[in-house]
Amino acid sequence: MRNSQGHAVVIGASIAGLLAARILQNHFQRVTLVDKDIETPTPNPRKGVPQGRHGHVLLARGATAIAKQFPKLFADLVEQGSIVVDISTEELQWFHHGAWRLPPSTKIFGYSQTRPFLEWHLKRHLALHHPVQFLTATSVVGLQTDARKQRITGVHIRPADKGAVKTLAADLVIDASGRGSRNPKWLEALGYPRPEETRVGIHLGYGSRLYQPPPDFKSEWKILAIYPKAPSSTKFGVIFPVEKKRWLVTLVGALRDYPPEDDEGFLQFAKALDHPGIYQAIQNASPLTPITKYRFPTYLRRHYERLAPFPEGFLVMGDAMCSFNPIYGQGITVCALEAEALETCLQHFRDDLSGLSRDYFKNASRLIDNAWRMATSVDFLYAQTEGKRPLGTSLMSWYNARLLELSARDKKIATTFHEVLHFLKPPTALFHPYIIRQVLKSGLRSTIRSCR
Repeated sequence: MRNSQGHAVVIGASIAGLLAARILQNHFQRVTLVDKDIETPTPNPRKGVPQGRHGHVLLARGATAIAKQFPKLFADLVEQGSIVVDISTEELQWFHHGAWRLPPSTKIFGYSQTRPFLEWHLKRHLALHHPVQFLTATSVVGLQTDARKQRITGVHIRPADKGAVKTLAADLVIDASGRGSRNPKWLEALGYPRPEETRVGIHLGYGSRLYQPPPDFKSEWKILAIYPKAPSSTKFGVIFPVEKKRWLVTLVGALRDYPPEDDEGFLQFAKALDHPGIYQAIQNASPLTPITKYRFPTYLRRHYERLAPFPEGFLVMGDAMCSFNPIYGQGITVCALEAEALETCLQHFRDDLSGLSRDYFKNASRLIDNAWRMATSVDFLYAQTEGKRPLGTSLMSWYNARLLELSARDKKIATTFHEVLHFLKPPTALFHPYIIRQVLKSGLRSTIRSCR
C-alpha cells in the first residue's frame, strides 16, 4: 500500500525521525521532515544530538529492521569505513560482573561506526531513494488543531533566523524530536493532560574521545567492553572501532562517578575499571580529539498509551517517548522496532487514521516494556538507583546477577543472553527451565559458600 494519504510531517531528523519518514513515504503522497539543526555536507556531530560524540550500539534485530527499509545502507556503510563485528567470536570481548562473557553459538553480526556517520548515511539514503522534503534550521513551536481540538492538523514552524511563524498543514504529525520534546506542553496547552512519566535515576556521566591505535597494536578483539560488577563497582568502558581506522573510547560512571576530562584523569579512570584491558590498549594510543562529556541523570518514559483522550493525527517516537540508559545500547534498536510497529498500524488504517494513535501506542508500549525491564532490573542492583521499584524487582535483580555469572561459563545461557540482548528472542527465553535450574543451583552454591 502506497501513498493513500495526503501529507505527513516528522519533527526531528534523529534516527527515529529518519526511520519514521521512511515508513511514512510508503503511505503518504508527501512527507516533510522538520529539523532545527543546519544540514552538514559531511558526517559531523549535531547540536540536536548531544550524545552523538559518544559510543553507540546497533543491536542485531535493529540492524535487520533498518536493512529492510534501506536494503543498500549497510553495504554502503562498510564500503565507507564501518566495521563488521562477529559477535559469536573473540571480535567482541566483554568483561562483565567479574568475568569474561562467553560468545554466543548463534551467528550475530554488528556494525561499528560513530553515531554521526550512521545518521548521515541514513539521511543520505533517505534523500536519494525516497521523496522526502527536508526543512532544516527550522523549529516546530506548536501544534495546529481542528476547531474542536480533537485532531492535529499541522504544526507551527519558525526558521532559525527568527522569521515569522508559519503553519504547515498535515494529515499526520510524528514527534521524533528527542528527550527534550516539548509535546507534553503543547498537549497541555490544547487542554489535554500531560502523559504520566516514569523516571529511573542512575546519574551516568560519559567521557569520550577518538584515538589512533598504536601502529604495532595487535589483538583478536575489535570491540573491547569492560562493565562493572554491580553493586560493588560503577565504572564502564568500551573501545569501538570506527571509520578511518580509529578507536572511539567511551568511559562511563554511574551514580555520579564521572570520568575526568583531563588526559591523566581519563587514563586513570580507565585503569580503575574492573579489568585493565582498555587502559593497556589506550595508554600508548594517540588522542585525536579532546575529551567530550555527557550527563544522563535519568531514564525517562512517557506513557502515551495511558492517555485518554488523545488527539487524532499525532504520534510520538524514539527518545521523545522513552529514553533508555544508553550503556545497554537499546535506543536505536527500539526506534527501529517502533518504525516497524508504525508500518503495521498504517497498513490497518489505510483510508481513515482515526484510532491510529491508540493502536500505535499500545504496540509501541509492548516493545518498550521488554527493553525497560531488562535495563532497569540490572540498574536496580544499585541501592542508590532512584525510582519506584516494581513488585518483584529484588527477585529479578537477584536472578539477573546469577545470569551474568553463568553467562561467563555456560555456553547455552550465554547464547540465550546474547539473543535476548539483541532482541532476537523475547526476555521470557531467559526463563527456560534449563536456565532456571542453573540459576537456582548457582544461588544455592553461593548461599552455602557464604554460610561457611
